[in-house]
Amino acid sequence: MSHADLSGAHLSATNLRETNLNGANLNGANLCDANLCGADLIGANLSFANLCGANLENANLTDVDLRGADLVGANLTDAQLCGANLFDVNLRDANLSGADLSQSLNLSQDQVNTACLSKNGQKPILPNGYAVPQNTCNL
Repeated sequence: MSHADLSGAHLSATNLRETNLNGANLNGANLCDANLCGADLIGANLSFANLCGANLENANLTDVDLRGADLVGANLTDAQLCGANLFDVNLRDANLSGADLSQSLNLSQDQVNTACLSKNGQKPILPNGYAVPQNTCNL
């Protein structure tokens, strides 16, 4: 499904585990509660996508456009977000345990403050000067 045009697609609760979605257009797609564990999304367009409750554990989100996306309650444990555009992304209650956001773009401390970590979860890798979220996720 590399470079597929799935803009506006309704893929809620779909199992896309370890799927190659490199360069895919998922603008405005509904991926609420989807399983994207280990998915490869390098360079994908997920702007304005609904990813609430999605499992993105170990997903590769390098250079992904997430502008305006809803990641409320998403699991980003150990996800790679280098170069990801996080402008206006809702990270409320998103699990950032072990996620690498060190080179993400347009991330604010306010976004990080609304996110959470698993109990005993590894701290995320954040840009220099950012504080780690203090909230514990309800798993």
